[in-house]
Amino acid sequence: MPIRTAAGLALLALALVAGLVGDGLLRALPWGLNLGLWAGLLFLGILVIRRRLDVGPGAGRLAALSAALVFALLVAWRASPTLALLDVGIMAVLGAAAAIQPAAKALRLATVLDHLVGLVMATIYAAFGLVALVTVDIDWKAVPRDGWLRHLLAFARGLAIAVPLLIVFGALFMAADAVFQGLVTKAFNITPEEIVGHALLFGALTWVLGGYLRGLGFGDEMATIQAVVDGSDANPPKRRPGLGVVEIAVVLGLLDVLFAAFVAVQFRYFFGGASLVEATKSLTYADYARHGFFELCTVAALCLPMLLVGHWLFRPEKPAHHKVFNALALVLVGLLAVITVSGLMRMRLYTHEYGLTELRLYTSVFMGWLALIQVWFCVTVLPGRGDRFAFGALVAGLVAAGLLHVANPDALIVRYNLVHGRTHHGADLDYVLGLSADAVPALLENWADVPEPARGRVAQHLWINYHAKDAPDWRTWNWSRSQARAAVQAQAAMLQPLAQSFSIPPKVER
Repeated sequence: MPIRTAAGLALLALALVAGLVGDGLLRALPWGLNLGLWAGLLFLGILVIRRRLDVGPGAGRLAALSAALVFALLVAWRASPTLALLDVGIMAVLGAAAAIQPAAKALRLATVLDHLVGLVMATIYAAFGLVALVTVDIDWKAVPRDGWLRHLLAFARGLAIAVPLLIVFGALFMAADAVFQGLVTKAFNITPEEIVGHALLFGALTWVLGGYLRGLGFGDEMATIQAVVDGSDANPPKRRPGLGVVEIAVVLGLLDVLFAAFVAVQFRYFFGGASLVEATKSLTYADYARHGFFELCTVAALCLPMLLVGHWLFRPEKPAHHKVFNALALVLVGLLAVITVSGLMRMRLYTHEYGLTELRLYTSVFMGWLALIQVWFCVTVLPGRGDRFAFGALVAGLVAAGLLHVANPDALIVRYNLVHGRTHHGADLDYVLGLSADAVPALLENWADVPEPARGRVAQHLWINYHAKDAPDWRTWNWSRSQARAAVQAQAAMLQPLAQSFSIPPKVER
């Protein structure tokens, strides 16, 4: 049997098994241990196929998949939905990174354009790759018709024929006799709606995984497209149009003037802080901090991609032209650094006055990451080492995400707001109680800072949500949720009387 056919059959089998196991594991929400187990099974299958058939990702791409597995396991650590969404997003980014490079190119040297091409190709593979795997990669005529494979294929064909017939006749028998319907329902404990749900989830997972694995295992089209992007194919395209030093100087020069004018006009407001707010009658903390922060964050987020695109389009004719671009870009990055610091100071002032929220915390971390990769841009792209930029930015993002898990944002928010509430406007307990299980141990540790009139309501919330009598589904096990239940159980003697004594006052009709 040809090696490509054998590898194709192995990849198809892995997609089917992962789809079946995923249907059993991933339908249990919220995700916890189940996502890590499923990702671990998929990763193990890729390793086995790579070892036995020498098909699959190289060392660099395997490292990206290993990092994706780590973030899948982190979902079982923290209970914050925001962190879980971040983990899943990082898994998608790393999965696309694993698909971007032919074997000859190291992942650490992949450019931003390589990552964008990889993201597009991974999406295309996930959407259509299974068709190519089944119709092109696997030569069904070359599949042996003897031995265990012959019996397995015969069993699969028989099963494919029998299952629809069983469903049709079984449904008719269930409709014809209530006793038979009760026996079937009791035996399988499943409704027609659940059958459809299982089929859809299994089919979707198998389809997406089969296509993605096909690109990961073979990826002929990816290598061709990558060669065209790198200009290393046998018939490279003509030199693409770009921008000369005059165009670049005009664009960056005018942007420098705009940024400098904004910094000059707003300099007093940038670093005025509380004294400026107190001295200006028409200016409130909200107007000073909140109104400008997200606009400045958007400026910081857009500026660096614009510089990267400009650098990619730049076509210098002389070595001196590089110096022109670098000088103008450095001025722009310097002004952007002032704006970034100002935005962070604005948010710090607003947080000091009104407390900490997820949006304020995560956006501040994002701004810090942007500031870091601005420096990395100056260190790599401007001196001509742009092929190192994307990898460094990716690693910085992964480190930042990992540090967020260590810091435990929800617990950090609870501690800050309870202490903050003693000297300011009081803690927003409705917001605190809306946080995930990550916040529960911190809330109990700082119980003395919870206002006494509100303790009954807080205790009732904790008792109802975390004093679970029934054991949770093992698939959704999460370390933070288990710690929250343990913390509530440890304080049961205090919480239960408070929870039972609290009652919501009736609404007064007017």
